[in-house]
Amino acid sequence: MNARVSHGKAAVFLSDGMSFTKVGDTWFDRIVDPLILALEKRGFPTLKLTPLPEAHFPRFVPSCFIQPAIDRVKLFASVTNVQPVLPQFDEFLAEARAKFGALAPDRRWLVVQA
Repeated sequence: MNARVSHGKAAVFLSDGMSFTKVGDTWFDRIVDPLILALEKRGFPTLKLTPLPEAHFPRFVPSCFIQPAIDRVKLFASVTNVQPVLPQFDEFLAEARAKFGALAPDRRWLVVQA
């Protein structure tokens, strides 16, 4: 039940990786799978991406495990010095701090996310 990334999908779903329930001998994603089943019943092909390291299998609906790719990106990003161009970031930060105070993310947080 491993899905492959391919063109022509009507919808792509990102599972939270945690909302699986054992139904019989398979794992059912109680958030995403009903939507996928309804779309596919109507002829719309879908793709489900599943993060996190716990691999529920067999799965009721095929999905593509993406945690290894996420981990690889994080590893490579940790050795790369990203210097994004952030036009108007200072204005955004001033507005965010006025509204959220110290909870507003600073430039370093945004760079780490990038």
